[in-house]
Amino acid sequence: MKNDQRAIPRILAAVLACALAPAGAAAAETSGSARDAAANSRPATADALRAQALLKKAVAHYATLKDRAFADFIQGPQFIDGELYVYVVSSVTGVMLASGGPSFALINKNVTDLEDATGKAFFQEMFSKAKSSSSGSVEYLWLNRVDNKEETKVAYFQKVDDRIIAVGYYKR
Repeated sequence: MKNDQRAIPRILAAVLACALAPAGAAAAETSGSARDAAANSRPATADALRAQALLKKAVAHYATLKDRAFADFIQGPQFIDGELYVYVVSSVTGVMLASGGPSFALINKNVTDLEDATGKAFFQEMFSKAKSSSSGSVEYLWLNRVDNKEETKVAYFQKVDDRIIAVGYYKR
C-alpha cells in the first residue's frame, strides 16, 4: 500500500507536466539538440512544473492585455511564485520589456549579447530557438540570489507576436 501511495505524486506530476507544458512544446522538443532532447525526457521537477504553470498563466494574460500586461508582470504578485517570475523580451529589438524579478534592472536595455558566467550568449540562443519554434527552453549559469552562488537555470519561453515571455527556475 505504501508503494502505491508513493506512486501517486509521480503520476500526478507527469499528468501536470503534460497539461501545463506551453503550447508547441512538443515541437520544440523534437527540433532541439540531442542534449535538449535528453533534458526534456527527464521527469519534470516541482520547480519546472511551477515555472511552466506560471508561463502558461502569463501567456494567457498577455493574450488578453498585450503590452498592458507588463505592469502586472512587474508589480503583480500573481506573476511571482517564490523565486520564479515572468520576464518579457522583444524578439525584434532584444530589449527587456518587463521583469518581476532581479532582472528588473535590465528593463529598457538590449540583452541580446548578455552572457552567462561561462560566456554563453543565452538570449541569442533563446531568440534563435524562437525563430524556428514558438516555445522552448534555454539553460545557462546564473547567480542565485538566495544562496549567492552561480547555478544552472532553465528558462521556459513562449513567443507571442514579437514578444518572448519567459519564466526561469534553478535546477536542483
